[in-house]
Amino acid sequence: MGKVIGIFISPESDGELVPINLVEAVAFSGLRGDRNFKESQVAPGHKGAITLIDVSQVQACNHELGTSYQPHDFRRNLVTEGVDLNELVGREFMIGKVRLRGYELCQPCGYISKKLGRDLLGPMDRRGGLRCWLLSSGEIKIGDKITI
Repeated sequence: MGKVIGIFISPESDGELVPINLVEAVAFSGLRGDRNFKESQVAPGHKGAITLIDVSQVQACNHELGTSYQPHDFRRNLVTEGVDLNELVGREFMIGKVRLRGYELCQPCGYISKKLGRDLLGPMDRRGGLRCWLLSSGEIKIGDKITI
């Protein structure tokens, strides 16, 4: 069983990520206060609703490259540990009391490489996290368990 160890939002597209202890997840819409929040009442919602990254994947990248990136450097909303996010593509799961469905891997992009000043397209391939739809509303907080 995995858990949430970090939560980050940014009110602006290119703004700094702000660490928070809890966030309101709104079904089909995203995380309230985040740059990707977009009101929707139609399932499954918009594609930018919520993103996750596992701390072990960032550590693996750092080990491979000799870098010291932090999970939030990759601009994902939730930092997790103890769950293989790649295995959640196409699956429903819970974070605390919020139901999500993983729909695609977050593959590395030129934007993150440029922002971090390093080509990360290869080293972060299949390590960049998971994009999810929010299927229910509720609070997500640090320490919430991830159950499949």
